[in-house]
Amino acid sequence: MRHRAEVIALLLPLSIACNPEGSVEVEPGNIWSEANDVRRRFASVVFDTLWTYGSIDDTVLQMPGEIVPAPHGGVYVFDLAASRAVHIDEAGRVAWVRGRRGQGPGEFMDVRALSEDHDGGIVLADHGNGRLVRLDPDGNLVREVPLLIEASYVDGIAAVEGGYALYTNGEPSLMIVNEDGREKARLANPSVAWERIHWMQRTGDVVSWSGDAWVLGFEVGNGWYVIRGDSIAAYPYVEHTSFPVMTVTVATEGATTTTTQRLPRVPYSGSTLSVRGDTLGVFFEGRSPDRNRTLDLYDLTTGAYIHSVATPRASDVVLAEDGTIYLLSRRSGLYPIVTALKPRKGGNS
Repeated sequence: MRHRAEVIALLLPLSIACNPEGSVEVEPGNIWSEANDVRRRFASVVFDTLWTYGSIDDTVLQMPGEIVPAPHGGVYVFDLAASRAVHIDEAGRVAWVRGRRGQGPGEFMDVRALSEDHDGGIVLADHGNGRLVRLDPDGNLVREVPLLIEASYVDGIAAVEGGYALYTNGEPSLMIVNEDGREKARLANPSVAWERIHWMQRTGDVVSWSGDAWVLGFEVGNGWYVIRGDSIAAYPYVEHTSFPVMTVTVATEGATTTTTQRLPRVPYSGSTLSVRGDTLGVFFEGRSPDRNRTLDLYDLTTGAYIHSVATPRASDVVLAEDGTIYLLSRRSGLYPIVTALKPRKGGNS
């Protein structure tokens, strides 16, 4: 997901009197070395604006969190405040709006992950209702199925051959479910270093590549993975970003002991992921002067860094799809704006 608050907190009531009160910092370590001989290189690209959606008179988008490209143009958006899905078409018009907050058919409680579905619609992981929700390209409800997994939180979902890849807070965190929401396979953690990092410290997102191949990228860590079947290949981001330090505080009141786990607000790394062909686009925040404007491109077949593209303005979400770049900005005044850009011919994007 791409919309975390300044502080992430998890409250767990425990009945363990032996746990002393106070705070301790949990250092996660790093999976990749900070040393990196590759430096970011920006391609020279000039963009033309295809369309812009959002204005002070817009009553559709309130607090958009996730966007994914729609296969026939435009984007699917999930609005966190309104608990509904929106399709903005290839001309920048609202094609349909579906959903509201609730537990009934076609209603949503807490969607933090969505993906383009196998049929060109969208699939949403609604962990508030504990289910997968599928909408077709016209926004019609196709199916809702219980998500029958040993995890309480889904951080990312991607449609893959035979079902869906999930990135969760379970252990292990990587799994495949079928279209009935039942677990098909659970992948082993990629490394010993991974296991030393709490799931809150390794928050991330996933995106489909092709067939049974998919990609996981850390949002506040320092690298990404290509996953195909049981095979997992790991690659570093071009800019190193350390995993955050988690503070664990234990407090006792009467017979109840409460453990609070908190993460500081740190620079995002892979804020959003997108795939076009064999190229992975990673919208990167980091600490550079071009933060919130940098789309790093990688070769999915080799893991090699290709080059970077600077967007015309700072954004919260950037996606590349079939020669179009979509920007979502929640910081453009009082209302969110979605923009579609097209690189001019002759560019290197």
